[in-house]
Amino acid sequence: MGKLHSMQGKSTYPPTFIVSTGRCGSTLASRLVRMHPDILSISEFFMSLATRAFVKKTMDGEQFWKLLSVAHAGEKLVFNPEALVDEFLYPYGPDSQFTRDNLPPLLFVVLPHLTDDHDAVFAELEPLIRARPKASLGEQFAYLFDWLRVRFDKKMWVERSGASLTFLPVLKDLYPDAKYIHVYRDGRDVAMSMVNHSPTRLYAHAWRMAGRFGINPLKRPFLMGETPMISWFEAPMIKLLGLGKKLHKPLPPNITGAFWSDMIKIGLDNLAEIPADRQMSIRYEDLVENPTLELTRMIDFMGPGLNNEAWLAEAAALPRYKDPAWKQMSQADQDALNKACAPGLELLGYEF
Repeated sequence: MGKLHSMQGKSTYPPTFIVSTGRCGSTLASRLVRMHPDILSISEFFMSLATRAFVKKTMDGEQFWKLLSVAHAGEKLVFNPEALVDEFLYPYGPDSQFTRDNLPPLLFVVLPHLTDDHDAVFAELEPLIRARPKASLGEQFAYLFDWLRVRFDKKMWVERSGASLTFLPVLKDLYPDAKYIHVYRDGRDVAMSMVNHSPTRLYAHAWRMAGRFGINPLKRPFLMGETPMISWFEAPMIKLLGLGKKLHKPLPPNITGAFWSDMIKIGLDNLAEIPADRQMSIRYEDLVENPTLELTRMIDFMGPGLNNEAWLAEAAALPRYKDPAWKQMSQADQDALNKACAPGLELLGYEF
């Protein structure tokens, strides 16, 4: 075990990211990948770091460990079992090592997604990360991901975070040879899901408010997670703008639909900068209709030597069709939603 901790086995597979707007089936994709015996599924790593994920371009081990282990105001607001009913995975209880006040970002989702022994793995990581020399942000992230890959005896790692289409330019800078799997879905379904998802709804609130001042947090130079401005003023902004209340304040579907459309436009522009042989797209509706075909395409894209018939049979049984919730709305509300989603739907080739 000591040798495992001190040495990094080099993967022959490139860094691979599942990118999306969120609320479109990408969480399901993470679960399907996690079932594969040779692939490490890293879920919500970048979103767990929220406004600070990409601010520092170089850092030493102590700085990197602080990023991974100390939650700031925005992260505490969003990453809790009430706001993230499905995604938040840390099991609070009388025997838990951490509380809501001191839970590290790495334990929000990432480590509990990988193992029930998450606290022990977190403790193993601390001395290794803190001893790291000063290095680029990409090198620090890659060290962590590769260590986890070796720790769990996998061939490659795949990271998936919600809303990752927006920070694709950062990933491109950090990992020039990376591959990207774009998961997308009918924006009307996504918009309805966003209405019932507190963190995404809060992001839409922030996007809407910032837009009044000509600022778009979905792209550079104001990209959330990269611009230092948001992290500098995060705590006072939460109080000043009443973001705690807005976390639970409903938004109509046409607003979340417009938010989705903007993410799609920006995301497709970002993907246009990636060579065609290093990206693929999975339409959620196709995944549900023919999971065997779509999962085979995904595995073939990731690289050679990953085909596994037992995994394919088990994973293909999980995707399930659900009736679109937006079709239950009044005709007037459907018309408003269609109008809001129209730009994104057209770009993706959906009929509306």
